[in-house]
Amino acid sequence: MRRTRSVFATLAVAAAAAATLALPGSATAAAPTPAAVTAGGVSVLGVCNYSGSHPEISSGASGAVVAHAQCLLRNVWGYKDVDVDGEFGPTTRKYVVKAQGVCGITQDGIIGPKTWDCLH
Repeated sequence: MRRTRSVFATLAVAAAAAATLALPGSATAAAPTPAAVTAGGVSVLGVCNYSGSHPEISSGASGAVVAHAQCLLRNVWGYKDVDVDGEFGPTTRKYVVKAQGVCGITQDGIIGPKTWDCLH
C-alpha cells in the first residue's frame, strides 16, 4: 500500500512538472513543427502527411502526390537515394519496384491502390 502511494505520488509530481514545462512562455523550447512543402498546389505536411487523393501515378508524373510517394519511399522505407522533389523519374521508379517486390505485388513501377497500401 505504501509503495503504491509512493508510485502515484511520483507520477503526480512528474505530470505536474510536464504540465509546467508545456506552459506558454516557459523556458523550455517547444518541439519543432515540421515544415510544410507545397508542390502542385497541394500541401504536404510533416514527415509524410498528405491530404490529397492517391491516384495511379507512374514515370513522368509530378506534383505533391509524387512527393508524398517519394517521402514514403525515403523516410518510411529507408531508400535514401530517393529525392523528394515531386518528379517521378527513374530513381523513384526503381525504388517503387523494390517496395512492390517486398510487398509481393506486381513489380511494374506504377503506384496504384495496391502499391499505395504497400507504401503506407
